[in-house]
Amino acid sequence: MRFAFTTITLSLFLMMTLVACGNLGSSSPKTFHSVGKVLAVDAPGQWIDYDLHDDGDLEIAHRTKELYLLVLSEPVADFDGTAQEYSDDVRYWIHDSVTGMQETGPRSMTIHGQPAIQYTIRGTIDGISIVYLHTVIKTDGYFHQLTAWATAREFASSETVLQDLIASAREPGSAPAQPADAPEEVLEESPAE
Repeated sequence: MRFAFTTITLSLFLMMTLVACGNLGSSSPKTFHSVGKVLAVDAPGQWIDYDLHDDGDLEIAHRTKELYLLVLSEPVADFDGTAQEYSDDVRYWIHDSVTGMQETGPRSMTIHGQPAIQYTIRGTIDGISIVYLHTVIKTDGYFHQLTAWATAREFASSETVLQDLIASAREPGSAPAQPADAPEEVLEESPAE
């Protein structure tokens, strides 16, 4: 009887330790596809499909760490402009949602050979400090708006994971990403007005 109790106690302790470390479940990377399969991203095994937005084309989360990625894709034919102009036009939904907003960027990037623009936006929603990475990729066919975010508490230790998700974004026919593409150039780094 004592052996059974000790075994159960050790088993429960081991399970709690694995959950606390985030190692329970598969850690093999998974590929997630957007609605219509116009974009794919690779994420560690702990990420799951998760409903984030009514119009989301790809929505995933790592619930334990409170990390999220939302992708909205729009045909280039619907907007005549550059990645920068598109980004300026669509970031309003974050601006309207956060208080105490501070925005840095843009950073010019290349993701799978496509031009991209990224902003970091910090603010508070319902008393919770949030950090967003808002990235727009322009391809021949689409503007892909990728919004990755985390609580401010989690962001410092998870920014690389979020950047790797963004760097893995690709349209069908593109090979999966190697480690995250580095930003090419910082165009401007100043808080938003």
